[in-house]
Amino acid sequence: MQGYGDTGGETNTPEAAAVESTAYHAVLNVPCDKDGKPVPSNASPAVAEAHNNWAPFKDRITFETAEFLYKEEQMSQTKISKLMDLWAASLLEHGGTPPFSFHAKMYETIDSIVVGEVPWQTFSVKYAGEVPDGVTPSWMLADYEIHYRNPDLIARQRLDNSSFKDGFDPISRRDFDCNKDRIYNDFMSGNWAWTQADLLAKYPNNKGAMVVPGFWKRQNHGFRCNGPK
Repeated sequence: MQGYGDTGGETNTPEAAAVESTAYHAVLNVPCDKDGKPVPSNASPAVAEAHNNWAPFKDRITFETAEFLYKEEQMSQTKISKLMDLWAASLLEHGGTPPFSFHAKMYETIDSIVVGEVPWQTFSVKYAGEVPDGVTPSWMLADYEIHYRNPDLIARQRLDNSSFKDGFDPISRRDFDCNKDRIYNDFMSGNWAWTQADLLAKYPNNKGAMVVPGFWKRQNHGFRCNGPK
């Protein structure tokens, strides 16, 4: 018995047409270095810059101290500051200093880490409209902290990660089949991406630029609001 929508094991999904030729956007299809300067098409890949493995920490001791106190022991702010005071006192006669002057300096350094994650930032918002007569709802009087990560920095970090170099097409393009008919395979082969490339191409300084559409999904770990329930 064949039910509604049952094709008896066969599928009516048409096969995707084979791409016979591709036209990349002429202005944006220009290899550039990190400063946006064009480089020859046969140039060797740039050598990744060497970074201090402990940055933004001063050295290994500073990093491991922060890792131990923050991650392993999860020590309170008051105790961290007291420990740094004692550490400083023990080094005073030798002219030395502890890894951090107090807890806030350690947190500030941890928050400035750019390898792996974009740091969180925070701002406060509060209702600024008219307040009704009588009992004022608590949410109108409360301050709300918004925690977020800079979308621009997130996009830059992803583009700077060589692990993704073969995971996406960085140039707007047009694909064609054997009959010279247009094929739409993915986002960068669509009309919108090409139109955005045309808009960038109007300005000479954008030669070799890249169309970077941002698709942001609201998730609890990406956008957090602290306030009254």
